[in-house]
Amino acid sequence: MGLNATVTPGLTVTSSTVLSAANLNLLGTPTISITGSIDSSDIGNNTVGDSQIADDAVSASKIGDIGGANNIIKGESGTSSIGIKTVAKNADDVEQISLLVNDTSSLKARYVTGSLNVTADTATDTLGLTIKDDIVTSGMIQDSAFAGRIRIGDIQPGGGVGSGGVGSTNSAAKTGGLLVFDPNNKLSIDGSDVYGKAVVLQPSGPNQFLKSNSENKGGLEFGTISGQADGYVSAYADTAVGSESNSPSGSLTKIMSNNVHSLKFQGTRGVIRVYFEDGQYSNGDTVNVMGYGISDSGPDSHFDMAVASSSVATEAVSGTNYKYIDVTFIHHKGFSGHPDSNAGATRNPNFVNLHVFS
Repeated sequence: MGLNATVTPGLTVTSSTVLSAANLNLLGTPTISITGSIDSSDIGNNTVGDSQIADDAVSASKIGDIGGANNIIKGESGTSSIGIKTVAKNADDVEQISLLVNDTSSLKARYVTGSLNVTADTATDTLGLTIKDDIVTSGMIQDSAFAGRIRIGDIQPGGGVGSGGVGSTNSAAKTGGLLVFDPNNKLSIDGSDVYGKAVVLQPSGPNQFLKSNSENKGGLEFGTISGQADGYVSAYADTAVGSESNSPSGSLTKIMSNNVHSLKFQGTRGVIRVYFEDGQYSNGDTVNVMGYGISDSGPDSHFDMAVASSSVATEAVSGTNYKYIDVTFIHHKGFSGHPDSNAGATRNPNFVNLHVFS
């Protein structure tokens, strides 16, 4: 309803009223009383300005329930040191930085708070946002954003630490490998199975080669090549050793070699110890030998058959541990005889030519 004003005269004049100065003054000072109230229909449009609203007069509850139970921005008074702060809160009642935006699909004010929810579902008061081209940098993308796919961090040296790569923080544990596409391995991309997943391929031991595997011609693996020797050596005795000496001694000088460190007589007739380069074998490995030796026993000087007579073991030589095997040289029964299998037929060679296979 509107306002009503009632005017009451200061003096009611009758036939007996004396027109004195005092009474005349009362006639000029009536009493006015106003009743009723003003509602929204009584206020004209665009009539209330900033100057009519007191500081801090509008409370948070009067702003409205914008975007759910969270108010967007709370304005403090001009004397406050806080200034403008957010009052939007997440499910844990923790205040979040919020942004008041306008959703043009329904012309409703909505809020974006915390991590952006990029969606076009306006029914849940979330926004459909478009990110400007070439604005997202690599630092903005989480490592797990491309789960199941190869990541740049996995390709870089050390990028795979703790996530399946080949990097190592230990300088003594150097690692390396090749980035290949495994045709037997698949991953899902956009709901479709795609074969040829990128993986890191590493050798499992020394002196291996990269080759196609037997299960799939398109697959690659590290391994040995059939028929290829792990190492070889040609050497001669530094000092001539009698072919039938029961306690031969001394070392042999290498003419040419590969993956063989050194050779020496072991102190038993017909036995030479062959030491390998570091990392070639492990203790207990079985190594086969193909080769021969030549003794210098005058008319009996001819080939001695070489046979590996021990598995791989370790011996310290001048403070350094070396893997080795013992090779026994078996003498022939004359020029036309076959190799003698008896242990007593061993001879000490003064020249050896050996190939080793694992």
